[in-house]
Amino acid sequence: MDFEVKKVYNSKIGLELVIPLVLVFGTVLFLTISEKPDWIRITILLLAILFITHIFLTTNYTIEGDNLTIRSGFLINKSIDIKTIKKISETNNPISSPAISIDKLK
Repeated sequence: MDFEVKKVYNSKIGLELVIPLVLVFGTVLFLTISEKPDWIRITILLLAILFITHIFLTTNYTIEGDNLTIRSGFLINKSIDIKTIKKISETNNPISSPAISIDKLK
C-alpha cells in the first residue's frame, strides 16, 4: 500500500504584528464601549477582530507529495509544485508571501 505523507506547518505568529493590532483594536474597542456605546461600531470592530484572528489561526503551509499548499484563511489557497521551486531565501518584505510574521521565506 502506497500513501503520501501530509505535513502541515503553521505560520509563525510574530509579536511585531500581534502587539500593535491588539493595542489599536483594544484601544478603539475600549473607547467605543466607554463612550456612548454604538452597537453598530462595536459589531463592526468585533467582526474585524474575528476576521484577523481567523487569518492568524488558519495561515499554514502543507506539504503533501510534491505539492506545497499555502493557505491563509479563506482569502488565499495556493498550490505550488515543489519541483518548480528554484530558490528559497529569507525576507522581511511584507508582500513577499502570506505569513503572520515579518520573518518570512520567499
